[in-house]
Amino acid sequence: MRQRCLERGPITHAVCEFFTWDPRPMRGARDHMLVDCTHAMDTVRWMCGGEVVRIESRCRRIGVTDINWIGATLHFDNGAVGLVVTSWCSGRCVRVQMHAPEICTDAEVEGRAHLYADGAYEPAVISPMEVAEKILAQALLRGE
Repeated sequence: MRQRCLERGPITHAVCEFFTWDPRPMRGARDHMLVDCTHAMDTVRWMCGGEVVRIESRCRRIGVTDINWIGATLHFDNGAVGLVVTSWCSGRCVRVQMHAPEICTDAEVEGRAHLYADGAYEPAVISPMEVAEKILAQALLRGE
């Protein structure tokens, strides 16, 4: 999906959302930031490309004594902007979006990806199995 967006031009902005329900405080060497939020930020860094030059963030404690909600805006040297929202105080959903000129994708990581291009109201729909099959076929063609 990223490649399809990049075919139209650079990624202008991307979003990674990680929501789950775990109301227990996490106060050890590992916390919510280290366990899950770092992966969401790395995902935005991969989607946007470039290097992060500025970060704006907000953290909250919702119903527990430790931080369990994190929102961040990452500004990149290539002009792209990445948004990260993570929460451990709601339902489960892991979703990403990528936007480039005249095209965008909205994908649930554990579900389907929707690709919207040229103002279309109906997206092209791609399942994770289709993507995995394409990657496997490409690897086999390369002799890997």
